[in-house]
Amino acid sequence: MKFKDKIIVISIVVLAALPVFYSRAVAEDTTSDPNTATSGSTDGSTTDDTTVEDKTAKLKERLQERKDEIHTKLTEYKKNRLKSRCKNAQGMLTSANARIKGVETSRKKVHENLLNRLVKLSGQLKDKGLDVTELNSQIETLKGMIAGIELEISDYKQAVSDVVEMTCVDDPEAFRASLDIAKEKLKAIKTSSAEIRAYLKDTIKVTLKGLRAQLESQEQGEDSSDDSNNTGGEQ
Repeated sequence: MKFKDKIIVISIVVLAALPVFYSRAVAEDTTSDPNTATSGSTDGSTTDDTTVEDKTAKLKERLQERKDEIHTKLTEYKKNRLKSRCKNAQGMLTSANARIKGVETSRKKVHENLLNRLVKLSGQLKDKGLDVTELNSQIETLKGMIAGIELEISDYKQAVSDVVEMTCVDDPEAFRASLDIAKEKLKAIKTSSAEIRAYLKDTIKVTLKGLRAQLESQEQGEDSSDDSNNTGGEQ
């Protein structure tokens, strides 16, 4: 495959790399209304080295921050209704929580591979004598966008995890606030994903096409020069 054709191949890979919607199943589970949940169980186990006491303290701190942020105030009727149904909602979210972790891992790998491809291609184009200043600037912008969405995914994962692990009947307002935060983070992820995809399509892909055209022109000039030299040698 000629190098100029590789640019088009990478352009296609770039465009296909990031889906607009990260995980439909996760979205459906996380946006479920706890008042309509019907079955499930929770799992508050931990696999890291953090002590149970530290983990519990940090969880309470995050829950309070979310209540303060959302200003969640429930009537006694809503509190009691939520207490009677939130455990079932936690059960539904337990499976979603596991999938979110898988999504986070796979997205990081996709992002890493995407940026590595672009950086490598930029270096190859530079070696061909092309000006890749604009492309490099766009790659840096993309890095910032990717860092942003990865932070949103991390925050989303934490919010869902906290919803699953908390004792919801003890603090239904914190449960409601964390669920609302999770929904907001999911919306942010979908928005950021769409923005990244649009940036790849409307900006980086266009730049790659322009560089390919420059490379073709450069190669045509070299071919013409070779033909001229060969003709001159035969005379």
